Amino acid sequence: MVDFYGCRQKILAFYQNFLKNIFNPLNETLGAYIMKFINIGFGNMVSAGRIVAIASPDSEPIKRLVRDAKEDGRVIDVSCGRRTRAVIITDSEHVILSAIQTETITNRLSDDSAEDDGEDEE
Repeated sequence: MVDFYGCRQKILAFYQNFLKNIFNPLNETLGAYIMKFINIGFGNMVSAGRIVAIASPDSEPIKRLVRDAKEDGRVIDVSCGRRTRAVIITDSEHVILSAIQTETITNRLSDDSAEDDGEDEE
């Protein structure tokens, strides 16, 4: 005879443990991590892990990329009407226009990396 009750209990225990591990942000076994956000100006933040490239908007290829992204509806303009000084490209192919200098955003990214390294050494 099959023990359905015992089988049901094992399945419930498995799913409870699975959900607990997924929603635990410090879980090392699943490779989960705490998401880092970078301030890109005027109170706007972007996930540091999603950034693929940061470029200056002055070159013609970047202008073309922004123009094509506008046509496709993939542009997020957070410059608040100011001059665009940095173009951020994400892994989802969204293009973010920021009024903050490229170097400033890069420094904010590297500062977060340095803080992470310092925490690991303690």
